[in-house]
Amino acid sequence: MRSLGNKIADLHHFLESESPDVLILTESWLDTSIPDSLLVPSQSYHIFRRDRSSRGGGVVLFVKSY
Repeated sequence: MRSLGNKIADLHHFLESESPDVLILTESWLDTSIPDSLLVPSQSYHIFRRDRSSRGGGVVLFVKSY
């Protein structure tokens, strides 16, 4: 995935409709200006991120909360 920041609505729809136990995305292009609460509005997933300080890169891992 390239640049998750402009696909947050698609991410919400996917997580709600498919409800995966684990989702890993690369090339997230996230930075500190986008909080975890914006990525997943409820507490349904734990989020682990490794943002890049430069343009591009980054990974994000979503693990379902039980």
